[in-house]
Amino acid sequence: MLSVKEVLSLTDVASPVLTAYIETDRVNKATGKSLPMGVRWLRKEAEAIAKNLDAADVKNFCKQLSRTEKLLTERPPKAKGIVILAGPKTWTLFPLSLRVENELHWGKPALTQLLSLVQEEKPCLVAAIDRAGARFFRYELGEISEYEESKFHVDVSQWKKKEHAHMARPATEMPHGNQRDVFKQRMDAQYLHFCREVAKRVEALSKRESLHSIFLVGSKRLAEPIEAAMPNNLRKNVMLIAEDLARAPKGVFKKRIGSAIAARAQLHPVSLVDQLLKAEHGTVLGLDETLAQLQNGCISKVIVARGFDKTIKQCTKCGLVNNSADPVCPSCGSGRITVKMTDVLPELLQTYCTNIEIINGVAGERLTKTCGIGGLLRQARRAD
Repeated sequence: MLSVKEVLSLTDVASPVLTAYIETDRVNKATGKSLPMGVRWLRKEAEAIAKNLDAADVKNFCKQLSRTEKLLTERPPKAKGIVILAGPKTWTLFPLSLRVENELHWGKPALTQLLSLVQEEKPCLVAAIDRAGARFFRYELGEISEYEESKFHVDVSQWKKKEHAHMARPATEMPHGNQRDVFKQRMDAQYLHFCREVAKRVEALSKRESLHSIFLVGSKRLAEPIEAAMPNNLRKNVMLIAEDLARAPKGVFKKRIGSAIAARAQLHPVSLVDQLLKAEHGTVLGLDETLAQLQNGCISKVIVARGFDKTIKQCTKCGLVNNSADPVCPSCGSGRITVKMTDVLPELLQTYCTNIEIINGVAGERLTKTCGIGGLLRQARRAD
């Protein structure tokens, strides 16, 4: 399970490295002695990259390419997609349950697509409740794992003895009349207590595991009191699924939860782009202003449309990045080189402790048409 923080930490990997995104389904479709489709694509793409490398780099590049090809032909991972970082001192493999778009890079780790995949499939907390208890799950990158279950049990035997000591017969199961109302009130109070305990467990797991989206699965009679018992900052991230799935087979449960999470994921980018484009304060728009404010440490989150990329300049000495065509760095006067925004953005995010949200779909197209990239500013610290 990958987090954005873990992906950004890969910017520290020593360059140059081979970064390969491979759709593994294509790798596994080889028949007979034919080369898998992923390997054929890899070789073709590698030829184009090698033409632009010097002799020393070509030798190292071909060595890492050979390692990657060997993996794909001899023991391809059982996954929909894989990401490989291969270098003289690096061999990192990420099997994913999500499809990837084939990419091949040589140089700094190319992390933009991996960031996008992690962002699109943010980890979620799922609590499935029924009258037997509450089951808690982490859903991330199409996979689901379970935490310890909280079971619900009420010993009603003493209630019956107190109210029906004169009627203690084997056939007596439920109270009636006024005493039945008392019994129901007690049961309701016990379930309300249980719901509050579940809410506390959800809050603790959400905080400990950094799970910001919460799905409550079960009858409204149980799910709604749990939601009501949560603090306001969590309640806004809750989605109710009024279905009895707590004891459903794993395949059925995973499919239904996956569908609900995907539906919700389509709504989030729209609201985020609205916030970016419509806010009068607290945001910046456009590549120039975003890069400037990011390197000033003023941006809490960069918002960029998937596929948006520009050629920019980076200082060879101080590392300053901007969109100016000036060959000399305005900060230190050193020379500058041409780079792609997507190649340097992960490193900037890591350096300035900034989050990123990569926007896809209709919201991404809207952002591309306006500015392609922007950012949410950090809140100014109040004076003590």
